[in-house]
Amino acid sequence: MLGPACCARHPGDLQTQLLLSSGLKGLLSDRSSFADPSIADLGLPPATQEEQQQGPLANPALHTVLSADSAIGRRAVRASLKAPEKSAGFDPVKAAKLAQLQSIAYCAALQDVATWNCTRCAQLPDFEPYLVHFDASWDLLGYIGYWPSMQAKVIVFRGTDSSSWYNWAENMRAWRTDATYPVDGAPPALRLHSGFLILWNSSSMAATFHAAFGELLKLHPQGPTYVLGHSMGGALAHLAALDLQIMYRLQDVKVYTFGSPRVGNSVFSEFFSQKVSESWRFTHGRDIVPSVPPQLLGFRHVSREVWLVDVDGGAAGVEQRIVVCDDSGEDPSCHNAACRLGLCTSVADHLTYMGAHMYRGGEC
Repeated sequence: MLGPACCARHPGDLQTQLLLSSGLKGLLSDRSSFADPSIADLGLPPATQEEQQQGPLANPALHTVLSADSAIGRRAVRASLKAPEKSAGFDPVKAAKLAQLQSIAYCAALQDVATWNCTRCAQLPDFEPYLVHFDASWDLLGYIGYWPSMQAKVIVFRGTDSSSWYNWAENMRAWRTDATYPVDGAPPALRLHSGFLILWNSSSMAATFHAAFGELLKLHPQGPTYVLGHSMGGALAHLAALDLQIMYRLQDVKVYTFGSPRVGNSVFSEFFSQKVSESWRFTHGRDIVPSVPPQLLGFRHVSREVWLVDVDGGAAGVEQRIVVCDDSGEDPSCHNAACRLGLCTSVADHLTYMGAHMYRGGEC
């Protein structure tokens, strides 16, 4: 087992990432196969004069430079204006740091992650990795460590290999909620997709991270626990957070997922909300993965969604505007409204969240 390791690094200024340049302008701008829906498609009237004059929102968590002339932008601005209190408790600076921790899970050199000696690691120099675990049989990877500046234990799960994202997401369109949650106290009507439950319990992930977390908890018994995941790793994060909360009776479990699929039914969503102290589920533009498995097969997202909308920042490249959605888990004003029938198809939007690259290669 890899013990704690931390080296001095040059800190990155994540305060500047409230409006984030993705560095993927060319890739993200190629949207010929999923053009912006028109206002008529969205069922919304044109922006009012008041909305057009509103400009950047006063609330920093909802700050935007998005033009009111954009179809998606008009809907996103309106969703925020209707309920600015939705942003209560959301910290975009902390979210950007957590997205950076998530991005590090995609670095191919695992020893560099274990010693915190990577370019992406330099953005968060005080993080102390405790264990990096890769299950080659299932192509699953995660790491766990301690974050002194936040006095927090952190678990991060990587998504599936990028070469299979599209096919994997397409296959999920036919998945169903068909598994119960094997934990005392779980509601009888709670259902999960058996595939995610098998990935978590039948691989080495559950046993490894249960044990590693128990050891880390002895070293750092105080402070919150953050559980992060991108893509399929988001599904694992939801299950891991529940397991750890129940197993160790944790009082402060915070879950941040990026481009996560739906994991279970509405009963699962409600049970999850009761057990964790904080949950932010990030979606981006027309990311394909949050669209699956579809609601019509009995699935429901956990709350609360934070929708990132791309805006052309000119010389700055593509920027991401933050919309904090309602607490239903399926806000009709957010990602669900971005594509016809709620079925999105963009792999490009799956690759970057809060300015962090969620794929292998690059500056790792």
